[in-house]
Amino acid sequence: MKDFPVIKITIFFIIGILFQKAFAFQTTYYFLLIPALIMILILILCSSFKNVLGSFVTAIIIVLAGNFIAEVYAVGEIFLPEKLNYVKDFSASGKVENIELNKEQGIIFYLATDSVKFSYNNYKIRTKLLCKIIDPDKKKLDSIYSSMNIGNMVSIIGNYSKGNEQRNPGEFDYNNYLHLKGISGVLNCYDSKKFNITDKGKNYFKSFLFEIRKIINNKITALHSPQAASLVKGLLLADRSEISSETKTDFINSGVMHVLAVSGLHVGYIIIIFYFLFGRLNIYFRSFMILLGLVLFSLLTGLPSSVVRAVIMASVIIISQLTNRNTNLFNSLALAALIILLFSPTELFNPSFQLSFAAVISIAAIAPFFQTRINQLKINSNVIKDVLLFISISLSAQIGTLPFTLTYFSKLSLASLLANLLVIPTIGIVLAIGLFTLALSAVSPMLATLAATANNFVTSFLFSFVNLIGECKYSFIFIRGFSFIDSLVFYLLIAILFLYYKYFTKALSKIIFLSLILFDILLYSSFDQIINFPKNLFGVFMIDVGQGDAFLLHFPNGSTAIVDAGVASSYFDSGEKIIEPIMNYYDIPKINYAFISHIDLDHYGGIISLIQNGRIEKIFLPVVDTASEKEMRFLNFIVQNKIQYEYYSKKYFSVGNSRIYFLNDTLDSGSKRISSNNRSGVIKIVYGKTSFLFTGDIDLNGEKNYGGKYKTFLSADVLKISHHGSDKSSGEKFINAVKPRFSLISVGFRNKFGHPSTAVLNRLKKIDSEIFRTDMNGGILLCSNGENVYSINWH
Repeated sequence: MKDFPVIKITIFFIIGILFQKAFAFQTTYYFLLIPALIMILILILCSSFKNVLGSFVTAIIIVLAGNFIAEVYAVGEIFLPEKLNYVKDFSASGKVENIELNKEQGIIFYLATDSVKFSYNNYKIRTKLLCKIIDPDKKKLDSIYSSMNIGNMVSIIGNYSKGNEQRNPGEFDYNNYLHLKGISGVLNCYDSKKFNITDKGKNYFKSFLFEIRKIINNKITALHSPQAASLVKGLLLADRSEISSETKTDFINSGVMHVLAVSGLHVGYIIIIFYFLFGRLNIYFRSFMILLGLVLFSLLTGLPSSVVRAVIMASVIIISQLTNRNTNLFNSLALAALIILLFSPTELFNPSFQLSFAAVISIAAIAPFFQTRINQLKINSNVIKDVLLFISISLSAQIGTLPFTLTYFSKLSLASLLANLLVIPTIGIVLAIGLFTLALSAVSPMLATLAATANNFVTSFLFSFVNLIGECKYSFIFIRGFSFIDSLVFYLLIAILFLYYKYFTKALSKIIFLSLILFDILLYSSFDQIINFPKNLFGVFMIDVGQGDAFLLHFPNGSTAIVDAGVASSYFDSGEKIIEPIMNYYDIPKINYAFISHIDLDHYGGIISLIQNGRIEKIFLPVVDTASEKEMRFLNFIVQNKIQYEYYSKKYFSVGNSRIYFLNDTLDSGSKRISSNNRSGVIKIVYGKTSFLFTGDIDLNGEKNYGGKYKTFLSADVLKISHHGSDKSSGEKFINAVKPRFSLISVGFRNKFGHPSTAVLNRLKKIDSEIFRTDMNGGILLCSNGENVYSINWH
């Protein structure tokens, strides 16, 4: 540390950035404080107390510098008001900062605005928007894409929305992600005529790089299969958008997601390739070509922090070799971090930055420990020794990044060491062939096609292998709620392990010491675990699935149920994207009872993927209308997947201390004279003195029918408002019969149906029922102790 002061400078600079989140001063204070401290430092250095006091004041100056840089960056980020959830006919004008490579879903670019207009008002505001031009006419989109350049002044009209916040447990907070990038929200333009280039002035350097990226992108697409192209684009252009979400999930489950993010691994391969090409040339020319190649590679990938970090470190090592100077891995790493954070302090909170630096720090700190012990084994076979050394590096990186992977993915891969043994070398082959293919394409298209065909085969093998590992239920385990405190405990205990392991000489003492460390990690990291559904209580979680219904139930005896499962389409599946993550978050392996109110897509759609993934034990549904192709297809699907099923009938059964009542009459529910909505399963659940009533999509006629049959039995503490609050349901007589303390409305934000109806809301307010709506509140958790029902904040 004494010989490498940049390490200390970087640490104090990072502390300053972190302090900015809690303590931000006006910039005028910095201009007064920092010069004063520098003057004090000079005086101290001239005195006899220069060592201690000088170091202390220097540290304060660096902390303030980090704080100042972060504050200047934050002041430059101006966001539109958070209350602007959604605005139609939102107009914006400004400069194009960046353009993404052509996408199937349209043109995506980043706009630095100089003015915006909405609600008949003009606002001079400098913010950043993520803009999308979506038009079914592909020729129009191609024309815009080919003529558009970075630096153009443009105007665009569309629908503005801020990023989706965390609406349910375990969900990704897209709004926070956009804000970390300095972006206010998303502007979707559905008519290309509403986009205009007002000034063709451009940033020539950035536009030149973008044109090269476009050429490479087109070449990769033309030569490779779609699967191989998606991977090669990810490796060479840092564009992973064409890799399917299923494939990404397999890579996460296998513990090899890091190979898809362009990082030091890929920079290492670039260096190896350039050494191979220029290895016989003069050392100065070879080094120059490698450095030039690294700079070009970082520019073509869009300068992600992981690549910049690796390029800076590699450059320091190469330059130190040329100048016969010693270097230090930690010092190079600190220098890379300092340079990145000077230009973009918010990168500190970027998962890519954190994972990249954590991996290298842990390799530098931990790998020598393993390598020393491998060398002590005196293995004669170089192959076995190399494999063990490779495993030690991989294991070191995984130990260091474990808190981050658990925080961001909540998964601990048990197959990662095995998977990395094959995946990392294969990625190197794909990258090398990809570069070779691009080079050949300029000389011989036929030879380039042959090389691309080889890459198609290698990629297909790689994806098949990762899919095999990733879909194995034993390849990973879920670890929920890994927090900042857990991370500190983990790193502290790991440090103790590697610092004091050498003092234990006997095998038994080593085993005991290692066991105690692992036990402590498990013990201390469980103190602030996320609370499950409270034990010995009945819980209902109204899941925000947009314009649909889904309610997760947890019974006091630990059994679980779901009432409907939201919508599923070719674009989005509530079961896979929302409900399963919630189940994982609450550590629910299976749903014991699935109650499908009726066979409408916004109620049963999400259950299909849950069944396919083995998450459902038994299904209850209305008597199937044999004349309905949709209902018969769903029934056949249930039978083919060997799921127990039962039709609603007028009965009840117990789950622990709770009772579930079906209010449907089998004869009525099977009648073709009754609409699909009125055949909805109507379910009342009673726990102690509290009760919950679920009504599906029954309308006023259905409510009249149930009111006549059940009268006061309809009374409930919690009512699931029928048909998303439609004005064709929730009549005054029915509402007065139920008299709910809490009313749950599952409804999509600004949905085209106008749900919930103002009339329904007024009826509920009239009886002082507390209303929870998914469009305004997100997911809602209600719990009952048998005496009272109350809401719990799950955030």
